[in-house]
Amino acid sequence: MTSTDRRLTGVDSLRGIAALSVFVCHLVAYWSLRDQLPRRIVNLADNGAHGVDLFVVLSGFCLALPVLQKRTESFDIGKFWKRRALRILPPYYVALAFAAVFAMHPTLWSRVVGHRASVGDLVTYGTLTQTLVKGHAGAINGSLWSIALEAQLYLVFPALVLLWRRVSPLTLTLLGAAASVLWLAIPDSMHVGSIGSDLLLPARLVQFVAGVWCADVVLSGRRPEKRTCGLALLAGLIAGISATTLGYEAVTPVIWTAPSVAFLLFAVGANEDAGLLLWTKRLGAVSFSFYLVHQPIILLLAQPAYRLTRNPWGLLGLGMTVAFAIVIGAGTLLARAVEQPSQRLARRVGETGLVLPGGVERAATSSSL
Repeated sequence: MTSTDRRLTGVDSLRGIAALSVFVCHLVAYWSLRDQLPRRIVNLADNGAHGVDLFVVLSGFCLALPVLQKRTESFDIGKFWKRRALRILPPYYVALAFAAVFAMHPTLWSRVVGHRASVGDLVTYGTLTQTLVKGHAGAINGSLWSIALEAQLYLVFPALVLLWRRVSPLTLTLLGAAASVLWLAIPDSMHVGSIGSDLLLPARLVQFVAGVWCADVVLSGRRPEKRTCGLALLAGLIAGISATTLGYEAVTPVIWTAPSVAFLLFAVGANEDAGLLLWTKRLGAVSFSFYLVHQPIILLLAQPAYRLTRNPWGLLGLGMTVAFAIVIGAGTLLARAVEQPSQRLARRVGETGLVLPGGVERAATSSSL
């Protein structure tokens, strides 16, 4: 095992933790448990939504690794976009078709969406533009907004490559933070369409470029000590939870970037072969497909769960066992049948024209959710 391989351990465990946190958040929300469980439990579950922030930081980290390793090599934009499309679109479209069947069904739609989905909604989802059209982000499967965000990140990634070859990744991170704050600070009176939305690239740019900075830190051997990362993670979580609770929307994505970065730098190099990290590593290996299918399945299972029990703790138990098992089963099936074959196909397409160590290549080809 090379030193690069060792540095990259921990990434799949982080994906698993992020996927699980989003699942718990949506389970509590969609099974109407927010008004039944203790407030502290609900607040903890609500903050699970910020697993997406960690996903975005991981995306920047994994995409930047091969580029930062070979700073002087060329970057083939066309091959990069082709590879990313092969990586995310096949499983995305299968999951979209699954969700659309229910969201557009004349009698079943009310179980998964607020309004029956239309052909226009399907078109926006199919073109990954659902977050650009106000009111469309939740029309079929609201969780898929982050896949549209990934597509936006991929579009600007070549420009970011050119930029960070001229400035330091830390400078780029600070510029991204400024852009995110300015975007989210736009007054409501100036909102037109999706301007100011936290679902679009400007709001999340800081998280992506912070992942790039993490890649630079890891590859240069300047990673802080575990204790420093742990303390930064704790401080960041306190700040993030406080900002979310107090409703500081203009700075929330920026603040949640800090614990995501600390968690990433803490986990890279961790031993994933035992205990909780081994379990989350296995979940992380199918986390993209798990994420794609989890929301409609949770919603579809809500009525059957309520027929079994009305006790909130009983419902939570059913969700964390039966619903979770069904979602991970469906996610694993999608991963094996569609995601992994499309990933193997993507690997045959040269992304940067570089010959990369196996560990870096593995991370670079798994940068999506």
